[in-house]
Amino acid sequence: MEEVKTWLEDHQLGDLVHLFEHKTVFPLFLYFDDVEPDNQTGSHSRVHSLGAVYYEVACLPQHLLSSLENIFVAAFFLSDDRHLNNGKAFADILNDLKDLETNGITIQTEAGDQRIHFALCLLLADNLGFHSITGLVESFSANFFCRFCKQHRLITQSQKREDPQILRNIQNYEMDVLNNDCSLTGVKSNCIWNVLSSFHITINQYLDFMHDFLEGVCHYDLCAILDQIISFDGFLSIDTLNERVQYFDYGPDSGNKPSMITMNDIKKDKMKMNASEMFFFCRNLGLMVGHLVPEGDDSWKLYVALNEILSIISAPVVHQNSTDYLVTLIAEHHELYLKVCGTTLKPKHHFMLHYPRIRNLIGPLINVWCMRLDRKHRPIIKLSSKNTTCRKNLPLTIAKKYALTLCARLFSQTGFPKDFQSVSKECRILDCEDYLNFRFLLPDGHENLMVFKKATFLDISYKSGMALAYNYYEENLPLFGILRWIVEPEDNIGLRFILSVLHTVGFSDHLQCYEVKPTEVWFIQRHDSLVSFYPSFPRTGADGTSYITFKHCL
Repeated sequence: MEEVKTWLEDHQLGDLVHLFEHKTVFPLFLYFDDVEPDNQTGSHSRVHSLGAVYYEVACLPQHLLSSLENIFVAAFFLSDDRHLNNGKAFADILNDLKDLETNGITIQTEAGDQRIHFALCLLLADNLGFHSITGLVESFSANFFCRFCKQHRLITQSQKREDPQILRNIQNYEMDVLNNDCSLTGVKSNCIWNVLSSFHITINQYLDFMHDFLEGVCHYDLCAILDQIISFDGFLSIDTLNERVQYFDYGPDSGNKPSMITMNDIKKDKMKMNASEMFFFCRNLGLMVGHLVPEGDDSWKLYVALNEILSIISAPVVHQNSTDYLVTLIAEHHELYLKVCGTTLKPKHHFMLHYPRIRNLIGPLINVWCMRLDRKHRPIIKLSSKNTTCRKNLPLTIAKKYALTLCARLFSQTGFPKDFQSVSKECRILDCEDYLNFRFLLPDGHENLMVFKKATFLDISYKSGMALAYNYYEENLPLFGILRWIVEPEDNIGLRFILSVLHTVGFSDHLQCYEVKPTEVWFIQRHDSLVSFYPSFPRTGADGTSYITFKHCL
């Protein structure tokens, strides 16, 4: 079964290798966003709005790409300057990228001087940002608002599957540019990034499910579902919903606890949740209130479809069979949305039709979503602008502060952080209170092993009490174990976990979680043999049964 774990494993890499034959090339991802450094509700809102351009070297391991210190600043400018002319605003960046493509840079290594070339492979941005810097229409009520296909807006309001016959390509894009009528094409001007030999807007395609799905589709769907089961069906009240949300066992996810939900927010199709909170809320809504909704309810079927889509697109691996299933699942979701909500599909619903194909092009969507890049705004822009009262040439002020910070990092030569970092106090394995339960699993000479209750490995936090999926058994059900101890890595042996095994009873489609039961069996598992590196947390349902809701599909 074919699977893709990173962008470097997809078929686009072959085009890059052909373009830079016999050369060493590093792929680059460029990110753009408009940022408001001041109070967004203040009287001077948008006056000093900045355009921020970041970049990252995409061939770094994924856990290093997630670190903010490995996301670098390319440029800052006033947003008003870009609105006047994209070409002038990004001229310096384009010139640098051309030079890096053609001439590259020379670095000194132990094997001698090496010339490295760089290629722009993806432009990362939210929908509005991407359209604004690539010359596409910036109104999503336009006749042809989609950057992936040439479908008319009226058809997209009920479309359930991608139409491969009308996808944008180099030939029809060039015709649209020459046509010079955005009402008929959706193209306002030629994309300035197409001057690069490694990039074309119709080939290097990208979408961000954080803005599309978590901050768009999830709000549309869940607000409609909650309105139906509260206001019309009466399965629960808004007070019951808030009680379940507020007193839910969040465990290590306490930072994702949403605020109170009001009927006014539900009626407006926009709950007060950020992307992280919505991610957790959508994945765990079934465990919160699913037992109050009868099985077979159409509204709840819409939630099940929504949650299954989220579990697939958030997976760190792309399996070919899951891609095929996703096509059908999205079509079923759209059919249910039209039936339950009695309204037309939104533009962000239409973008979902392109998810399966784009996943096959660029790999797991969670590896290129904007959430980690959005986090860069706070230390670079928000805090820097807060610490200065002067707003004269604010981009220069922030750029200088960032340059000094980067210089300090380079001169310190600290390099990348260690893969394993303990958070809790270390303990000799012989001193563990439950040592007798697992001593027979340990190899000879284990007396000097050190263990921890809490540690970070490859930028993922592990803590005693979490649940890990370590294997599969009959009917492709995952086997889970409760993490008890983390064994410190040795020279020839990687990270290991001491687990107490959970018996997986089955998967509840209605609640969208796995039912598990504790056992007396203990087990030791290597980190590199886990089914998923992401931990979960066992929770007790309303019926007293233990359930596990995993972050993504297994």
